[in-house]
Amino acid sequence: MLKGSQILKIKNQKLFRTQSVILVFAFSLFTFHLSSCTQFWLNGILENADEVKIQFYSHEKNSADPTAIDITTKSTIEKISGYITDEVPTKTDCGYDGVLRFTSHNETTLDIEFVMNDTCQYAAFVMNNKVNYRKLSAEGVKYLRELNSH
Repeated sequence: MLKGSQILKIKNQKLFRTQSVILVFAFSLFTFHLSSCTQFWLNGILENADEVKIQFYSHEKNSADPTAIDITTKSTIEKISGYITDEVPTKTDCGYDGVLRFTSHNETTLDIEFVMNDTCQYAAFVMNNKVNYRKLSAEGVKYLRELNSH
């Protein structure tokens, strides 16, 4: 037969395991919430944009950047927005080839810098005072390269 102190010890162990499981679950839920919030806000900004200005950077010293491309067709804006995936790239130190400037009612809502070289293909933007990185889809890289070659 178990003594009172042994029963109390078993109850405390069960309580500790239950609390540990709850804590792990709460932390997982919080982490998921933070990552989905950024994606939620990003998607909201992109969906409300009525113009995207694509500015490619000149990598030539003492050379001006090429003329920016203004896109105001909603279906094209949505297509460009779709090129930014939910995936986070593993490599994020490649510099940038240009910027996507999303505007709504003539006000810039978000600048997303992008890189589209063979080893790095991602977009970077600041949200909630933090730099966020997302992979560019292969279709998006192809689209941006074609625009840049004209």
